[in-house]
Amino acid sequence: MITVTRFDQICQAWVAAFPELSGYVRVVTESQATAKLSDRTGIQLVAVLPSYGRSGSSVTPKRTQTALFWIIEKSVPDADDTQELSQQQRTQDLIGKLEKRIMSEQEDGCSDWQRLEVASIQIDPEQNIFGGWNGFYMTFDF
Repeated sequence: MITVTRFDQICQAWVAAFPELSGYVRVVTESQATAKLSDRTGIQLVAVLPSYGRSGSSVTPKRTQTALFWIIEKSVPDADDTQELSQQQRTQDLIGKLEKRIMSEQEDGCSDWQRLEVASIQIDPEQNIFGGWNGFYMTFDF
């Protein structure tokens, strides 16, 4: 199981690696994310501490964790279609870079996501989350 300390280190490394990110918040609940983002600006990474489960039998158990990340930017009041599209493109580009980094680390064999299930990667757009933030979220099992 990935420790919360290691998870935090990974997220901090991503903020350092991607200059487009203004910062990150580590959360467990939506209300916690809303509170932590209230005075933030720029593009933010929201990282939910991974959930943990088991499947299989006692003879052949399988451990699974699920990660959830948002790449979001505060919505612009009364944004026109061009501004909205630009924001969507910025956050989509960045979540794509994050996905590529996770995948390349897995290919190199140096991944903290040791049992990454590539087929579980899901990226979706998000609108007006956490009190007015827009962007994309990604979830995957490992």
